Amino acid sequence: MSKIRTSNGQIQIGEFVNGNLVKGIVVYEDGQMESGEFFEGEFLRGKAILADGTVAEGEMENSRIKRGKITYANGEIEDGIFEKGKLKFGKTFLLSGEVMEGYFDEVLISGKITYPSGGTVKGDFVDGKFSFGTAISEDGHVQTGYFVDGQIKTGNVIYSPSVFSEGEYKNGRLVKGKITFPECVKEGEFDEYLVKGKITHHNGIIEEGLFKEDILIDGKLTFKDGSVFKITGQILN
Repeated sequence: MSKIRTSNGQIQIGEFVNGNLVKGIVVYEDGQMESGEFFEGEFLRGKAILADGTVAEGEMENSRIKRGKITYANGEIEDGIFEKGKLKFGKTFLLSGEVMEGYFDEVLISGKITYPSGGTVKGDFVDGKFSFGTAISEDGHVQTGYFVDGQIKTGNVIYSPSVFSEGEYKNGRLVKGKITFPECVKEGEFDEYLVKGKITHHNGIIEEGLFKEDILIDGKLTFKDGSVFKITGQILN
């Protein structure tokens, strides 16, 4: 094992072939250190500790990690395939407990986020925000569709095996579409409750018209035998 100091201030310790370090340690003037395998002065694989405390381990290219793991000084971790030192495919472990995995371009563009609560989102991201795919909450609700600012805009929501909705949403609530319950199907326009549309009961009765808190106030009832009963203007306070 030999030790040399280069003209640019590096300290190299290890095994040398034809004056070049092939296996050992390089210490730079700024405190950065590389340990592992080298070829003609290029760091090939091993471990690099940067001056700020960041640690990179794996295969290197042009003194930057190509495949492996980076542990940042704040404790966050990136693991996968890198391009020019930036994660392109793999996983990121955040201090918040979130785990992001998939394809990256500075931020996650396609993949999955698992939250500490147990909820997940999987699909496509725009500017780091979930935009299309499937979100599963910690209580098991499944949302599939297009999302804006983390809330579903259009698509399907499964609340339980027997309760699910599809349509357009605002602030996470159905405003236009259909929701299926064990006892009936409600479809139309919603403002927390159905306000205009139709309720089809599984016993064959159909309610159509205007509703207040899911109660028909103006419209018609169609019974299973085809008879129709009209309801007009029963405004409830």
